[in-house]
Amino acid sequence: MKRPLQFIAYSCGALILCSATADTMMTQLKPGYWKMVSRMRIDAKLPMDGVPADMAAYLKSLGYNNEVIRTDYFCTNGDVSKIVADKMPANCKSKPFKFGERSFDAEFTCAGNTSRIHMTIDAPEHYNMTITGTGENVSMYSKADVTFVSTNCPKESKSDPMPSFDAFLKDSHRVKPGHWEASVSYTSNIKEVTQRVIPRLPEDKRAAVQEQFDNLIALINSNHDFHDCISGELERGLMEAKLNDDCPLSKPRIKGDTIIADGVCKTPGATFSAELTRQDSEHYSIKVFQTVPAGAETITMSGVLKSHYVSQDCPAAGMTTPPAGAAIDTKQ
Repeated sequence: MKRPLQFIAYSCGALILCSATADTMMTQLKPGYWKMVSRMRIDAKLPMDGVPADMAAYLKSLGYNNEVIRTDYFCTNGDVSKIVADKMPANCKSKPFKFGERSFDAEFTCAGNTSRIHMTIDAPEHYNMTITGTGENVSMYSKADVTFVSTNCPKESKSDPMPSFDAFLKDSHRVKPGHWEASVSYTSNIKEVTQRVIPRLPEDKRAAVQEQFDNLIALINSNHDFHDCISGELERGLMEAKLNDDCPLSKPRIKGDTIIADGVCKTPGATFSAELTRQDSEHYSIKVFQTVPAGAETITMSGVLKSHYVSQDCPAAGMTTPPAGAAIDTKQ
């Protein structure tokens, strides 16, 4: 990844560099404020297997194997020597510039990557520019349309911001707000535990504990469909979901595309955890795992909730929440 990223950083910088050097041409450009609209694509052989969705989206936004369009603004005052000195990366080597009456050509080599720039001027207020580049397992093409805006240069640039990985990480934990439908299913060792625990209990407790076990077994053996309205913020949604009344979730932590939270259980010795994974803006899933002490035994239960987007409108009635887990009193 090191070489392609260096290649991008230089190429973007070169756009403004060669814009300014055009001031020395026979056909002069107007000094002042300019607008550049560029289309760029980087074709790179990158191993994407196992790359988190947020990182893949970030690379795509930079132009990796995807065409991106940017709008940039810059000022030029005609001081070419200073602009070249300021913009030229320290590790780059340049061949002599080639000036024509209405054209400009340059070639740079930076960290093993070569970029070639060609500019055609059709008026003092307009020019076109192409940049091509090659490097190790990577090639780049950019075409820009550049237009004069005004003689006044504002203090703040209106250029499109460079893609932020933090922003993509945040977006990767959001889904469409609105009406969602979900199903949940469970697996557990509770039947086996029941067969061992009930005979050990005092006779006056067996019926009550058996009823608790039966209720939980019935819950586990049936799939559940339910509806919910969510804001789209998955981290907040996970915290507000009533997945287990006995074990409210603690502050979640982020691991790639997954949001993980542990429960703080009221029942001594019980544990609960939940992992929410976003597949895309219309699908996410939650995996839960719970252990509950039952005398000398431990009940384990795991569940999978699969949820999908229905519509942006939430019905005023009919919302149902997932069945919450419960503790079992097996004190002997």
